[in-house]
Amino acid sequence: MDKKKISIISSIVVIAIAVMFLVYSLQYSFVGIIGPGPGVMPFCLSLILLVLSVSYLITALRGKDSIGSMPDKKGLFSILMILVYMAIYVVLLKPLGSVLAGIVFLFLLYRNSYRWYTALGISAIVSVFLFVVFRVLLEVNLPVNALGF
Repeated sequence: MDKKKISIISSIVVIAIAVMFLVYSLQYSFVGIIGPGPGVMPFCLSLILLVLSVSYLITALRGKDSIGSMPDKKGLFSILMILVYMAIYVVLLKPLGSVLAGIVFLFLLYRNSYRWYTALGISAIVSVFLFVVFRVLLEVNLPVNALGF
């Protein structure tokens, strides 16, 4: 399959996803108690995704796509592994809580780029920092384990 067909097909798939999220975002209120409601952000993000996808489709149809080359086998394997790591994160999120699941996820991402102890340190610092920002400062309910983190 040539690059033009891949670009067209992928942009159509992303357009379909954007439309789906746009439709679902309309189920939420746009007005909250003190400002924008829960539907504003998903609506805006899906609308932006839709506009960018349509513009990419137009560019691909004109043949002016900027794709240089497709990923090689190593690149495709890396993409697949990131998707696997994300699935692992989702599975571990409820039983381990957001901090430990985040540490595992980030460690898996960083382990090939850093020494294991550096990857583990960065993962722990980032996960704890994000937990403090969202749970403590912004008071967002995040999944926690039996120990409270």
